[in-house]
Amino acid sequence: MASDLHCDASKCVYNIQQRCSASRIQVKGMEAGQADVIFCATFAPRKISNMLGMIGNINLLGSLGELISKAPSLKPEVVCSITSCLKNNGGACVTEDLIIGGIASIHAGETSCQSFIAR
Repeated sequence: MASDLHCDASKCVYNIQQRCSASRIQVKGMEAGQADVIFCATFAPRKISNMLGMIGNINLLGSLGELISKAPSLKPEVVCSITSCLKNNGGACVTEDLIIGGIASIHAGETSCQSFIAR
């Protein structure tokens, strides 16, 4: 689990002020050793249908906690399929500062894991 997840994918339904409100995200991509081919597969564009569909993966307590206290409490579980990343430990991302890029992204493949470090 990432202790601090910064997300630039502002058009994602889970994005709340550059934080991720999902309970669990999946980082996928090619084992090419480049951050630009590694992406957040959980990304979903802000649409009514996606908002309704996200209910099963929302971190409700974390979202409410941030609204009340303003302290970072959105800490999704991060599942990662990129075994060539130094921060992948048995399929889980163990970085303390996960950064998902893609400020203009409208599809999951346009996002990127900026925290990737090749083994």
